[in-house]
Amino acid sequence: CSWSFSERLLASTPLPLPSPLGNFDGILRQLDEAEDRAWREALNLAIRTGGEEITKTLLRIVKFDFRQIHEALLVAVDTNQPTVVKLLLDRLDQEKGRKMDIKSFSSALFDNSIDNSRFAPGVTPLTLACEKDLYEIVDMLMKKGHAIPGPHKVSCSCLECSNGRKFDLLKFSLSRINTYKGIASRAHLSIASEDAMLTAFKLSRELKSLSKKEPEFKPEYLALEQLCQEFAFELLGMCRNQSEVTAILNDDFNDQAFEEGIPNLARLRLAVNYNQKQFVAHPICQQVLSSIWCGSLQSWRGSTNLWKVFISSSIFMGMPFLCLLYYVAPRSKVGGLCQGITHRPLPSQRGLGLFSP
Repeated sequence: CSWSFSERLLASTPLPLPSPLGNFDGILRQLDEAEDRAWREALNLAIRTGGEEITKTLLRIVKFDFRQIHEALLVAVDTNQPTVVKLLLDRLDQEKGRKMDIKSFSSALFDNSIDNSRFAPGVTPLTLACEKDLYEIVDMLMKKGHAIPGPHKVSCSCLECSNGRKFDLLKFSLSRINTYKGIASRAHLSIASEDAMLTAFKLSRELKSLSKKEPEFKPEYLALEQLCQEFAFELLGMCRNQSEVTAILNDDFNDQAFEEGIPNLARLRLAVNYNQKQFVAHPICQQVLSSIWCGSLQSWRGSTNLWKVFISSSIFMGMPFLCLLYYVAPRSKVGGLCQGITHRPLPSQRGLGLFSP
């Protein structure tokens, strides 16, 4: 069945007419290319239709080159078939060796023979798996040594970037964007990063900068930047109790408090520095800031506006006396209350004032 299937594909492939000058070498080369193309289409179709046994048979009896395995891997990832992905990765290990094949994925950018591929330029199996958030396949590829190298700077003039621009400028730019799609995905941030939240902050700022340096692709970069902000926002929303919130918002390596009695909130201040408005506006962050701002006056939040105006006016009028009392007995119970009234609101108000548009 598989043989007749491939013969029909070969018969449907248009072949060039014989040259009147007798260019038999060229004809033979075209025949070989047509046969390779037919086997490649047969393998891709078997994978896409879920024919695992046919796929195993084709891999066993046909010698596929790297480009054919590369596209077959993309098809297997696109259809979310981890078993087939493992088969193809094992085949790569048997053919040329793992390291050589991994490096060869970047050469697809300069390969004219795969221009008819349905996949975008620069897309590798790992970037496609990351873009689709296929965690099992991403983990499988990374354990095999696959990685997504960060694109060079826009102004980079190295040999690789220069050749890419000269070969096909649009293809080169799309390759960069597709690479960033893989890097900014939830799967890649979760699996490849030791500190996923910090990586999302940095990548968000980098993508925001790229949207200004490459204005022709500004919508694409801003969409990816929004994904990074949403990832950090959702990661914070997974906290189930106050101890987890404290572990995320405070720097474990720096136990020094921001101010006496106030946690350092290193991660929150870092989010402000990286202009992560969505993260700072998260209800959990706002609850933490409100609890610090109110201090021992937790009943303040449930008070009426008239009562708040009365208390604020009283504090304003008695501020000199409160400051003197705090100066005389800063560690007393009354001094702690004065500290919450006079000192705690100021840093938060300054930070919110600078951060707000």
